[in-house]
Amino acid sequence: MGLREKNKQQKLERIVKAARELFAEKGYAETTTFEVAERAEIGTGTLFLYVKKKSELLLLVYGDVIRQTTDQQFATLPEAASLLDSLLHIFTAFFHLYEQRPDDAYAYIKEVLFHDADRLHSSHIEQFGFFLEKMAILVERAQERGEVAPDIDVQLASANFFSIYYMTLTSWLGGMRSQGEALEYLKSSLALFIRGLLPRS
Repeated sequence: MGLREKNKQQKLERIVKAARELFAEKGYAETTTFEVAERAEIGTGTLFLYVKKKSELLLLVYGDVIRQTTDQQFATLPEAASLLDSLLHIFTAFFHLYEQRPDDAYAYIKEVLFHDADRLHSSHIEQFGFFLEKMAILVERAQERGEVAPDIDVQLASANFFSIYYMTLTSWLGGMRSQGEALEYLKSSLALFIRGLLPRS
């Protein structure tokens, strides 16, 4: 990496760090781009060379945390866990992550769902694809253990599991369910779907 690229990367890291700190202190809605630039010790004009709008700061902050949480949860999966327990191990970690700042999390989810196609959003789509691939491996392992029928499409199954999780997550962040109710609903819904994947005797 050349000196210019290194300087750009360091500036971006300062921006993300500043945004993360301010969101934690004040919340996303109350934080201004001027405050982020000031905390990062750069001009507002320089900030907008890295992000086009404030919502992109939210994507950058959550993108880092979600990658870390994904890696951690898949790395700490209990070896003998059933498919249901494995899915709950992964998905509940995100509920606990988002409960720290539910309003910010809801803003992030909306931004990911309803976005313009650009570089930052594309990186989140790639991250989503990576997540689904790792989930598909869980389904494959469940097939090997005899928990899932051998003719099940593991990619389709993992996408359906994620859809159940996402629908339940938004029902909580949107105020339709408490977190406890949402987690119970998630467990019941995943268990019901897994019943449909069982090998037929």
